[in-house]
Amino acid sequence: MNSNPIHEKIKELYKQGLFGSMIPIRCTLTHMSFVPKLDNSDKMFQSFAEDLSLLLKKGDVMTINPLNDELVKYEVSDYQEAVFLYIKDNCEVLIENLDQNNDIATSKVDVTLVLGNIVPFLDQEKVKIESASILTGPFVYKVEV
Repeated sequence: MNSNPIHEKIKELYKQGLFGSMIPIRCTLTHMSFVPKLDNSDKMFQSFAEDLSLLLKKGDVMTINPLNDELVKYEVSDYQEAVFLYIKDNCEVLIENLDQNNDIATSKVDVTLVLGNIVPFLDQEKVKIESASILTGPFVYKVEV
């Protein structure tokens, strides 16, 4: 069961048909992972890329996401690798102490998708939408709860 109020609000707006499925939506996505203390590896980015790639591939028209314009700049042949490089280059990371051996890493990245492709994000908890704005041409509708 999803308890993210932003997810619920986007789902409500989408079901009401207030915005078309091809309207761009700018989102700040977050992903949490456990990391060993003093771990300088890319494991947190790889985990985020894996989860995000799976969600992006579930979109009805995944090839139309504006994010893809950014991903093609990376000269790699694998979609998940391009997502990984985008996350690594564009995310902010907050590390919080968990215990003597592990920390919690929260990674945040801004992406632009189309509203119809955001649906797979709404009923899961691994990649959360922290904030969202629907870009409707002449104005921006900030999704607020």
